[in-house]
Formats: sequence, C-alpha cells, structure tokens
Amino acid sequence: MLEVEGGNDSDVRYNDRDPLLPPAKLQSGAPDAEYLKAVAEAIQPAWSSFLEDCRVRLPATHDLNNSSLVTELVLVMNREGTVLEVRPSKPSGNAEFDQVAQEITGELGALPKPPMTRLSDDDRVYLVWSFARDRRQAGPATATWKHVELPLAQALPKLLEGLQFATATQRVMDSNGTLADKAGLLAQVAVSVVGDGLQRTEPELQALALHTVGAARLKQYLPQARLALRSTEPAVSVAAIGALAAIGERSDSELLSTFAHGASGVSAQASSAAALAVQTLGQGPAVSTRAIADLASGNGEARHSALAVLSVLPAVDSVVPLSSLMLGKRKASRAERTAAAAALGRQASESSKAVKALLSGTSDGDASIRIACTNALAKAAHNGLRSRVAYWRTLELLKDKDERVRAAAVLAAAALDTGRFGKELSAIRAGGSKLVLLSIAEALAEIPGPVALERLLDLSSVADESMRIWAAKGLAKRSEPKAKKALLILLGDESAEVRGTAIAGVADSKDITPLLDDASALVQARALAVLTKREGRSQTASSLAGVLTMPDLDPLTQLLWVDAWLTSGK
Repeated sequence: MLEVEGGNDSDVRYNDRDPLLPPAKLQSGAPDAEYLKAVAEAIQPAWSSFLEDCRVRLPATHDLNNSSLVTELVLVMNREGTVLEVRPSKPSGNAEFDQVAQEITGELGALPKPPMTRLSDDDRVYLVWSFARDRRQAGPATATWKHVELPLAQALPKLLEGLQFATATQRVMDSNGTLADKAGLLAQVAVSVVGDGLQRTEPELQALALHTVGAARLKQYLPQARLALRSTEPAVSVAAIGALAAIGERSDSELLSTFAHGASGVSAQASSAAALAVQTLGQGPAVSTRAIADLASGNGEARHSALAVLSVLPAVDSVVPLSSLMLGKRKASRAERTAAAAALGRQASESSKAVKALLSGTSDGDASIRIACTNALAKAAHNGLRSRVAYWRTLELLKDKDERVRAAAVLAAAALDTGRFGKELSAIRAGGSKLVLLSIAEALAEIPGPVALERLLDLSSVADESMRIWAAKGLAKRSEPKAKKALLILLGDESAEVRGTAIAGVADSKDITPLLDDASALVQARALAVLTKREGRSQTASSLAGVLTMPDLDPLTQLLWVDAWLTSGK
C-alpha cells in the first residue's frame, strides 16, 4: 500500500483526535443489502486502516486528513463476481487519496456473485463504490449501481438467454413503439419462459410448458417434446404427445406409433393419446389394425395398449373380439373387461353389434362391468349414437342397487336423448346419493329448458364445492338473464375452481378484469385467457408484463400466465 509521510513509528503520533465512528449500516430491507454488506466487508477494513493511519501519524491539517475528501470507483465484475477492472468515476482532488482507493480495490480479486438483476447488457456488473475521509468511509450505504444498456434488439436475446425475464419484460414495455410492437417483443419473452419450463424438473411445470408448445404451435421446441415422450411421469409424456399431435409433423408418425403400440412402460393414457395423435397425422388405420391383432397376444402389455388404442380409434372389425373379452367369453381380468367395454363405446356409434354387447353388459353381475358399459353408452352417444333401446335401458339402471351405476346411468341417459331426459328431469331424484346428484349436476350442463336452469340455480348456492363447480359449468353455457346473474355471483365464490369456471360464461369483460388480481393464480390465468381471446394480445400485454416483472414470482404462476396469453390470442 502507498506509504504516507509522517515519519517512523518512533516519531510523534496524533492520538489526541477522536477516531472515526464506524460507517452507517444498511437496513436489512434495502435493495441488495446482503450483497452490499458482503462487499463492504471485503473493502472497509483496509480503508479503515488507511484512515486510522492518517489520523494517528499525520497532523490534522494534512491534506489526507481533509474530511471533505471523497473519491468514487466503478468495480467492473463478471457474473461470477470476479473484479475485471476498476475505473475512476469521481476523483477527490488528492492523488494520494485516490491511489490508495485504487490499490485496495485492485487487490480484491473475486467478490461474492452479484445479483443477476444488476447484470448489464454487456454481461458485466458495474458497482459504484465511494471512499470517503469522513464517517462514510468505504461503507455500503453510499454504494450505487450503474447499468450499461445496449439497443433492445441486441439486449433482448442476451437477457432471455440468461433467464432474466423480469428485466427483459421491463425493457420491452419501456421501449418505444406501438402496443402491437411491444406485444410482439413480449411474445419472445413468453416463448423463452416456456423453454425454461421445459427444462424444469417439476412434472407440473413440464406438462404445462408442453401444453403451451402444442397450443401455441411452438415448433422450435419439438426436440424437447420428443425427449419428453420418454418421461416416467404419465402427465408429462401425455402432454408431449399432445404437443407433437398439435404441431403435426408427419415425421413424428413412426415415433408416436411406437407409443400407441405400447412401448415398455407406456401408460394406457399415453397409448390412447398417441393413437389419437397418429390418427391426426393420417396413420390411424394402420395403428387400429395392429391393435386388433394384439388383442389375441399372449403379452399383457400388448393387450393393455391395444385396448387403449381401440378406446379412441374407429375399428369396426374389433367389435367381435372386444365383445368376447367384455362378456367374459375369453379369459380376461376385470381390468381388461372394463377396458374392452370402453373400446366398444368408441365403436358403438358405428356398430349395432357393439351396442348390443354393451346393453348385455349392463346386466352383468359385476357392478364394475355395468358401470363400464353404461359409461361406454354415454361415450357412444357423444359420438353420435341415438338408440331408444339404450335410452330406456339407462333409465332402468337408475334403480340399480349400486350408486355408481345409477350415477353413470344419469349421464348416459342425458347424452342418449337430451331433449327427452330434460322433460323427465323433474322426476329424477338422487335418492340421497351425493354421487348421483353430482352426475345430475354434470348432465344439467347439456340440458336446455327452464327445469334444468332452475336446478342449476339451486345447485349454484349449495355448500358442496363440487356441486357449485358443475353448476358454474352449466350456467356458463346458457344465455338466460338468470344464468348470467348467477355467474356474476359465482365470480365472488370462496372456491377458486368455482370462480375460474364461472369466468367462461361472463359476457362483460369489465366483470372479468378484476379477477386478474385474484388470490388464485389459476383464476388469474383463466381471466387473462378469456380477455386475451376477446381483445387480442396487444390489449392484454401490459397485464402479462405486470406479472412477469413481479419480484420473486413463482415459476408456476409465471407459466400459467404465459400459457393463457400465448394460447388464447393473436
């Protein structure tokens, strides 16, 4: 360190002057307080020793004891905290004073890793540090940050590469340009958030990111979607299949076919999803033919996948072997029999033999088979089946001793003949079964007329949350003033799921906008999705930006908002 004049240690010392008090401390809530304290711990001791040396060895009138002296240096660091350069910023007017400050900072080497929010566009961090002769000394209280900005076109890719989404968003919204220009740049930020979600380890985040990839047609993430097919988490692999199907690259047909045919460890849900994806790509017949052959396989996994495929793909030639399985004419487990019933439900809209087999199954002594066959009839009805015989049979099942069968019968009857069921609705009772009442609530969503409306209105105010959810779903599909009024009430429901469900049916956007500040991130995202679909991305860009710039934003909320915005508007 620079030696200052004043003689040897044996010479007179000026101990009669009061020493400086320690520099002021930062409050714990100050921005970057902990980091600045850590830097001060590296700088202050040496600077304090220098000031003390000047105090005890030099006269009070000496230039180095002038209490007005202060110099500023800029510490230029990389993102790891290594000091790359020390730049003079504001000289004190005393060369010796400034030189000591330079020497102290020049010997720092590495400081703690700086906050990434302070990273400049050139990948450097600039910290301005004051060195004073008065009580401020080299304490953290006067430290400031300097930010070097490049043009946004250069800066944005670097910010996104560093996952600095909040900073990138703020820069976009502060830039010049129209709302449409800013929305276009914000879309780049949103797409990068999706990419980050794909790299996360949490299955919920991965699956949501994959949903966005498919719904927003983000082809740049196809490689990640293909890798995610192999996930051991069913929700992730199914979401990956959905993404590939939505984007629709024919080159993925072979890969998806492998999953449809039951690659090792593939779930039934994944096999079904892959079969639908392959059908979208024009390869459905080949997959269903292979599935029919696999019904007779001695390999349990192959049969398992074949049944999953035939539950979603049309294959009339599968009716006979499926009927044999479902009716127990072939040795089969209960799981295989119920899966066969589900597959027959897919074929029933095109095959009277399948309908006949399912009707026969509704009399099976095993309640699980009766439920599976009744559910299959409902599925067939949604695919276009209209059968008076099937309708009357489901009404008979409303008297079944098993409440699960009765609950399934409600949904099947409502699907098979909506109009007739609506007229008979007033006579249908739950018989004390919550499960049956839930099915009635679900069925009401599809039934027109005043009777259904009144029952939905009644259910919208019951204590049971699941009932109110179904009531909100039904009311959201109706245009009557009473329904619209009830939905406005449900927007204030204590249940986030009820609030989020009711949003879809609310006509006036001004009633939805307050839900952007809802306590539930899911409700917020649903509100954003509806508003973006109605008004376009440009009009809701500032709402998304307000969330992306929030401090300590959790990844799920961030991704929910991005998914809603990217997939709902243009």
